[in-house]
Amino acid sequence: MNYNIKPELMKTSAKGFAICKAIYDDNQELIDLIYISSNSRFKEILDISNISTEKLSFKDSLSDLLDEIKKQKPNSLFTYLKNDIIYNIDYMIDSDIEHQVILNIKELITDDHYDIYAKKAFNTLVQDLPMPMFITDKDIIVDCNVACHKLFGFDSKEEFLAEKPSNLSTPLQGPYGHTSVEYFGYLMEGVEDKGLISCEWVYVKKDGSLLVTETVYSIREHNGNFIIYAFLRDLTEEKKALDALSKEQEKIINELSTPITQLAKGILFLPLVGHLSVSRANSILHIALQRISETQAKILIVDVAGVNEMDSICASSLIKLSKAVRLMGATLILSSLSPKAAESIINLDFDIYDFNASNNLESAIHTSFNMLNMNLKF
Repeated sequence: MNYNIKPELMKTSAKGFAICKAIYDDNQELIDLIYISSNSRFKEILDISNISTEKLSFKDSLSDLLDEIKKQKPNSLFTYLKNDIIYNIDYMIDSDIEHQVILNIKELITDDHYDIYAKKAFNTLVQDLPMPMFITDKDIIVDCNVACHKLFGFDSKEEFLAEKPSNLSTPLQGPYGHTSVEYFGYLMEGVEDKGLISCEWVYVKKDGSLLVTETVYSIREHNGNFIIYAFLRDLTEEKKALDALSKEQEKIINELSTPITQLAKGILFLPLVGHLSVSRANSILHIALQRISETQAKILIVDVAGVNEMDSICASSLIKLSKAVRLMGATLILSSLSPKAAESIINLDFDIYDFNASNNLESAIHTSFNMLNMNLKF
């Protein structure tokens, strides 16, 4: 049988493969093996990665392994102990090529070693994981992967582990402004019930900048202690993009909800509908002053018939708008004021002459035409 192994398989396999030349004495007893080629895993297992393998003699460099092979029959399987790890070795004779030996070495996981290997495999997986994660025990960070300490801007794992989770979090968390301690306690109740929980958590990086994340918390018991695993997804840039989009959408909505039209030369008309928030009021102020400047208008009629409620924010915003319009050399006329709206405005500290008022839109239009000495024709 020919045991020649494809080169690409030798390179990628988790097993160790090697091809050797057997040296026999006059009695056809094996006295040495000469290394010909192998994959990297074979060199790694036998600690020969850093030495020259050209015509390497097992007798000189791997005598303990050679002694074990001498005890075996050709084409047999045996165990071999190296660095406290047990390996299975297939010792095969290639019948098609004289004196050629194939060695196939694979780590043997026994029940005694399983726990050690499982932890080693888990730690390797965690360290290589592209998703940032760290492990905490109370207010101590006990472990993290490379992606995590890099995300926080720390140069090394050790530097990151010296920090406390509480020092890496903003004082307030969650949608209702709880303290970090309160919100974390609330989250842990959810973890105990569901096994894991996802939330938005804001951290502080080494340079002081904010790090907005989606964090998945999981809790596990270990030797009587509860260990918390935190897996992070960086949302910082995504949040910035969403905030920018939200502001742009708000700007468009405010512009669409501020339809300032020109009734006649020198007269602008603005109907207000719905609730007047602070941000919307600021947008209306900006757009109104811009339109007055563009059209050289002398009068701005603001009709408030569609306003849901004339609260203090709405009333003070109208007064602010009126004063700004006067600074532009124009006059603001409020129309369709209800008795309740009039009470809201009069309760604020302002000069009653800051603007004119009409009880309906028709009256406001007549007033504006009269103020400009214009004839109103229907």
